Amino acid sequence: MGIWSDSIWPYLFYFYYLSFTGIGLYLIYNFGRKTKEPSKINQAKIIFITALISLILSTLVEVVFPELEIVKLPSLANVITLIWASGLVYAIVKYKFMVITPVVAAEKIISTMTDALILLDIEGNVAAINEAMLDLSGYQEDELKGKSVEIFFREKDFKSILLDKAIKKEAIRNYELYFKTKAGNNISVLFSSSTISNEVGDLIGIICIIKDITSLKKSEEILRQSQEEANSLFQNSPLAGVYHDENGLILNVNYKFTKLFGYSLKEIKGRNINEGMIFPDDKTIDESKYLTQLTIAGKDIEYETIRKKKDGTLVPVIITVASIIRQEEKKKVIAFYQDRTIYKEALEKITESEKKYRTLFDNMPVAYYQSDNKGNMLIMNPAGVKLLEFQSLDEIIGKNLARELYYRPEDRKKFLELLENKQGKIKDYEVVLKNKNGKSVIVSTNSQYYYNEAGDIAGVEGIFVDITERKRNEKIQEVLNYIAKIANSSISLSRLYRIIHQQLGTLVDATNFYIALLNREENKVYFPYNTNKNKCEYQPRSFSQHSLNTVVLNTGKSFLVTSDMIKENAQFQKYKEWFGSFRKAWLGVPLNIKEETIGALVVQNYSDPDCYSRKDILLLEFISSQISIAIKRKLDEEALRKSQQEFANLFRNNPEATVYTDEKGNVINVNSRFTELFGYSLAEMKGNNIDSGLIQPPDLIGEAKELTQKGISKDYVGIETVRKKKDGTIVPVYISASPIIVNNSPKGTIAVYYDISERKEAEEQLRRLVRVDTLTGCYNRRYGLELLDRQIKLSHRNQSPLLLAFLDIDNFKYINDNYGHSEGDILLKQVARLFDRTFREVDIVCRLGGDEFLIIFPDSSLIEAPLIRERLKENILQLNSERKKDFQLKISMGFSEYLPDKPESLDELISIADQRMYEEKRKNKKN
Repeated sequence: MGIWSDSIWPYLFYFYYLSFTGIGLYLIYNFGRKTKEPSKINQAKIIFITALISLILSTLVEVVFPELEIVKLPSLANVITLIWASGLVYAIVKYKFMVITPVVAAEKIISTMTDALILLDIEGNVAAINEAMLDLSGYQEDELKGKSVEIFFREKDFKSILLDKAIKKEAIRNYELYFKTKAGNNISVLFSSSTISNEVGDLIGIICIIKDITSLKKSEEILRQSQEEANSLFQNSPLAGVYHDENGLILNVNYKFTKLFGYSLKEIKGRNINEGMIFPDDKTIDESKYLTQLTIAGKDIEYETIRKKKDGTLVPVIITVASIIRQEEKKKVIAFYQDRTIYKEALEKITESEKKYRTLFDNMPVAYYQSDNKGNMLIMNPAGVKLLEFQSLDEIIGKNLARELYYRPEDRKKFLELLENKQGKIKDYEVVLKNKNGKSVIVSTNSQYYYNEAGDIAGVEGIFVDITERKRNEKIQEVLNYIAKIANSSISLSRLYRIIHQQLGTLVDATNFYIALLNREENKVYFPYNTNKNKCEYQPRSFSQHSLNTVVLNTGKSFLVTSDMIKENAQFQKYKEWFGSFRKAWLGVPLNIKEETIGALVVQNYSDPDCYSRKDILLLEFISSQISIAIKRKLDEEALRKSQQEFANLFRNNPEATVYTDEKGNVINVNSRFTELFGYSLAEMKGNNIDSGLIQPPDLIGEAKELTQKGISKDYVGIETVRKKKDGTIVPVYISASPIIVNNSPKGTIAVYYDISERKEAEEQLRRLVRVDTLTGCYNRRYGLELLDRQIKLSHRNQSPLLLAFLDIDNFKYINDNYGHSEGDILLKQVARLFDRTFREVDIVCRLGGDEFLIIFPDSSLIEAPLIRERLKENILQLNSERKKDFQLKISMGFSEYLPDKPESLDELISIADQRMYEEKRKNKKN
């Protein structure tokens, strides 16, 4: 029987069926047309087609075929409906299409959220939290339920603020604040919140999301530092640099660009690099566009061409171009222009003046090195290669510092231990290296760790400053002082010779050494002391005998002969037979006292013709005067003791001022040298007591009387002191006195006054060299720190304050780089003179090194610091107006104070002043 009947219900049912199915098909079709997701489009197609097939088949089978009586089939409604169901199932399986409830979805989302979530009730107390919140806070869930939200935040009245915004139904988006954990740690987070309302719109809770941004903050700081470093490198590049986008719009130029082309950043920013400002013609503009395209494509460019300055001058340049890619930004281009003309001139100057204008690395006046974490050398600049006397960098790369470059390998271990204890940075540490020839080189090093990309220690880098000369000067002073001290003692002449040999051996190679003394009356040369590895015996010989000794004694000048000189120079052939085949080098230095040569010091070498240098000659000449005086003094003393019979002749002809007194100190006789030295004749002195004050300053009369008593009662007495001339002039002298013994009873004293003015001047000059910075005239670092230590002890003892200032010149590196080191040296001298007229005479100024100075203000405190600053500021302004330079002198200063009741160490005082100085420098840069 057909579906249709006279009843209306079948028709209404069929209409309902068609309407429901049609609306469903329309919705599915519309969804598939609007969605952008391929999986959902495929889902919609499958459901639409299976639904349409079900509709058509059900209409044909259940309605059309029965009504037209074409064919009558059993009812297939369930089977046909199964077709649609199959399509739905297939879409679910194929494209993971499934329907979930909002509640299930919310639970899944919350449980899998990486951000912490808190659900608060309307009073701001914790109602629910997710796992991420428990992990972040460190609390257990039962510890937080019902607790106020303020448990997590240190901001004042945070709960009130949050509830106030919730009542106003205001959302909080990404508010940055600190989150408190159970352990008490404060973590940087982003806080967001929104209200939850019921069906009628009433507030029922607050949902809060907290995102930990600690790592983000660190990343931002690293990025900021990287950007600052990149900008600093760009701005301080020795090459002209321009920074533009891929379309050629200029974003930035550095100082060198302005200096090379004449355009300032203000003139050129925002303009297109290809407008023709720096291009001589259209061809070079096309060339620039092509280079930009290659760079954008990822190729690094180095290209030699011609560009144009603002004034129209053409300049040959080498262009280095590279692209810069930043995340989510278009590519940028950075180009550097190297003035080829200047480069060629620099090359010529390098060739002409020993590479004077090489890169900063190559021209550093001190040695720079870098080693790996095993101590193998990776990098060393030419100054370092030269310091260690290697021929090239290739010879030194790969050498191990401990095994091959330290004079004592065990010192490397001590250095590394100290470096670790000092947190990877060490300053002014003295190390003994060895050069290519195995000779020691004393250096002061500032060294530090350097790190790889992973933050691990990759090795050690630093500088070596050759202090061999300074140490040599200090050693020379020690030798001179020791020889003078020994000469003033009562040791024998033979002992003095041995000490002279030992002390000289610390300065030069004195393995083979002898002293030759000339006796002009006998016309003979004697050898009172000699040491020789060939065990040669030196017998007295005639002064007229042909030898190298004769040359030195006749001329009174130093003489150096080597085996190479004998072979290559005809004028030395006359010494060939005497020189022999075994000697390789012979160096003789005269022993002069004023205009007279009394002998010679000789050192010789049997293996190395280059053993002695010009520096060794100057050294021996410098100390020979002291040695001459010491030897002469001892010779005189022995002569006095051995030759009383020759007293009269010796007295008259003694080249030193001599006085003969009786046992009470009354003057019996003086020689002509005494008259010459002090200005008193024999008639003026005779009968007067030697200690009456004629030749003594008033404060030394007691000393003179004591010396006279010792001269009578002892075999010999000697003292270094001062005496007064007739005209009142004070003269430094060494006085040696011996008693006159007659019939085993002292009858008087012979006193010899040696004028040691020249030696004192030489000693003072040497002390000044050791203590004073040669460039500025200020005290040097070593002596300045010694004075500071003394002042601290004095301040502590006197219970008085001490003020310390640490200063350096702002932008001094910029001045050196842009105006030359000679201009920098001039500025340092001007600064030293500025300090002289600014500070008191009692204030101590020392140069620590480079552009750093240390000023010590005795009996001063921090209260006086503003006055000192103001006085220095006024003098700097005056100096800048006088100098008329296109750069201004600026100085940063930091103070520290020593208080006896709160004592601090020398290093702590310097560190505090240094830190405050750098704080001032940072403020100056910001301003």
